[in-house]
Amino acid sequence: MIESETAMPVDIYPAEQPATLTVYCRDIITVEDARYILDQCRAAVRSHPIHFLIDCTEMRNLAPGVLNVLTSYGEFLRHPNTGILACVTQSALLRFSMEVLFGHSAFRFFEDRETADQFLADAGN
Repeated sequence: MIESETAMPVDIYPAEQPATLTVYCRDIITVEDARYILDQCRAAVRSHPIHFLIDCTEMRNLAPGVLNVLTSYGEFLRHPNTGILACVTQSALLRFSMEVLFGHSAFRFFEDRETADQFLADAGN
């Protein structure tokens, strides 16, 4: 598991599915947290094709400026090694924000982790 030195509310680790990286977010995600997450994801796609499981079920909020940071990393989404981005959230506002910023095709949204895991497992076959 990759953990930040500053005890950010983020854990990044390989998922059970091959070639999938899990990004687990909790509490409030700051601009610094968002940059850390995106730097780790960008580094992962430089080395090989990879899917992402982004679990936001315990995330409470995004700090001001986080959405601006996300849009500044658009090249990560267009990288040829970036696979499926499966986002687990029950927040309609987060889902809507991501769809507006990145389009409907960039992310797949799920309400629970098990469904997202199964989707990625099926996509890997």
